[in-house]
Amino acid sequence: MPFDTRWYTAREVDSRPQPLGDVLPTYPEEARALGLTGSVLVALHIDETGEVRAIEILESHPPGVFDEAVRAAYAQARFLPAFRAGRAVRYVGKYRVLFELD
Repeated sequence: MPFDTRWYTAREVDSRPQPLGDVLPTYPEEARALGLTGSVLVALHIDETGEVRAIEILESHPPGVFDEAVRAAYAQARFLPAFRAGRAVRYVGKYRVLFELD
């Protein structure tokens, strides 16, 4: 069977990738000091081994404040891969990361 190079979306898989541990971006100190909160919507390309292959910031509020923290956290994250018909497959999905002060 040839290698499946397609990137599947949430609607096309039987199970979505699951993180193998917490993915906790570091709250930027400057944002914390200023009392800033916000969110980042990110698209992740997670391959059939559970490795994050690409990170794309789709939107961020406020712009640019939390982007690097999200990139750094997901660049190190590992996942149980997505599955389709009993096989691990490549997956592209959107994730929203919230930054809130305690």
